[in-house]
Amino acid sequence: MIRGLQMQKKVSKKFYVYPRTPGGKLYARVRDPNTGKLLTPKSTKSTDRVEAERIAMRWYLDGIPTGRSDETMPTVRAGDFERVFIGLKEMNINADEATRIVGLLKRRGLIHDATVEGSQSPDLVPWLMDMWDWEKSPYIREKQAHGQQISHRRCLDAVGAIRKHWEPSFNGMHLHEVTKNDLRDFSMKLFDSGLSAGSVNKIMTAGAVPLRWATANDVIDTDPTRGLKKFSGKTRKRGILSESEAAKILSLPWDDERSRVGNFLASEMGLRAGEILGLRVQDLGPGKLHVRNAWSVTNGLKGTKTEKERHLLWARGVREELVRLANRNPHGSGPGMFVFWSTLPDRPMDHHVLLDGLKEQFIRLKAGKNATKEERQKAEEQRQERNIVVHSWRHYTAAQLRAHSVPLNLSMEYMGHNSQEVFDAYADHKTEIGDKILADSMGWGNKAQ
Repeated sequence: MIRGLQMQKKVSKKFYVYPRTPGGKLYARVRDPNTGKLLTPKSTKSTDRVEAERIAMRWYLDGIPTGRSDETMPTVRAGDFERVFIGLKEMNINADEATRIVGLLKRRGLIHDATVEGSQSPDLVPWLMDMWDWEKSPYIREKQAHGQQISHRRCLDAVGAIRKHWEPSFNGMHLHEVTKNDLRDFSMKLFDSGLSAGSVNKIMTAGAVPLRWATANDVIDTDPTRGLKKFSGKTRKRGILSESEAAKILSLPWDDERSRVGNFLASEMGLRAGEILGLRVQDLGPGKLHVRNAWSVTNGLKGTKTEKERHLLWARGVREELVRLANRNPHGSGPGMFVFWSTLPDRPMDHHVLLDGLKEQFIRLKAGKNATKEERQKAEEQRQERNIVVHSWRHYTAAQLRAHSVPLNLSMEYMGHNSQEVFDAYADHKTEIGDKILADSMGWGNKAQ
């Protein structure tokens, strides 16, 4: 009888408080008042026994906090978990529902890896690509139905980011398995690789936008992107050549005539590199240059960045140069042939032809044609420091339009910019012509130097 009373007293104890390590924080193991079973031990985060027992009693009466923070996570009464667990054992759960449960546990950091047999959860990477597919994406259809704009170019860029960056890191992972920790580690990997903050943010957005859509549409239970922070960092500004530098570079002998004409066109009319490569003979109108397409290595001939055509008045001497180059195409000079041809009839030259030619001309300008290896290296470092690239010609053209006081609406239309903010960013460069206009206007140009 005495032994029976002792056992009854032991069973009725509401909780146990004990340290896992000598002198360490005390853990409480609370008994479920409904089933009589002891629940999973949880740290009270206290080394004081009186305080720990007070916390344990509160858990027994009010419920046990779940998650890592008592202040931010909801609480569950003792016994609730057992009822949920028993319910799960008795319910008829299919593979997709099991996958959602596994995904939730992963996002909570309670399990690291698990596979659900027969799961229909889609592979993450192909699903992301489908979400940027112009023809079949429910996300794109939804935006269009609500009158929101989204361009083909943005979709193509997103697919490129997923294929180049997301696929190597997430290949084989299912949609329901991705966690916030996965995304955080991925973003840090991108940042540590040397990419700019802006580039990392764009790459992350390519995956984050579909994942947020999936959460809002109950495809997944929890948004794994929630709480992820964007990277900050000042975008490195493009440099431009001065007018005198540009004139000298373009007048020097070039190793590749296609590179010379392409850079000349960019300097005079501000086309993007892809738009230059996408030019065909039929675009060389007698009065205007018709910028209808751009060439992409991954997608071939496509629309311009803004999906809008531009019809530009010819700058002096440009059309004649383009016609001469087109007539040298070994594959013919019909309307559909590329102006900036390559060894293949159905594709233009590589974009590196434009950049490599510009690099070489800059080195020759600064170090001379017969410069030593050290002198060439010093000139190349100067080019990199000034950030002179093919796209710099667009900044150069915008700066020239502003310096010559061309009205803003005409300048934006010519450049293909949709906002004044973008145009201002391109045109914000000091020019020699600007100095000359200022000096002439003030009469400074007539004074002795």
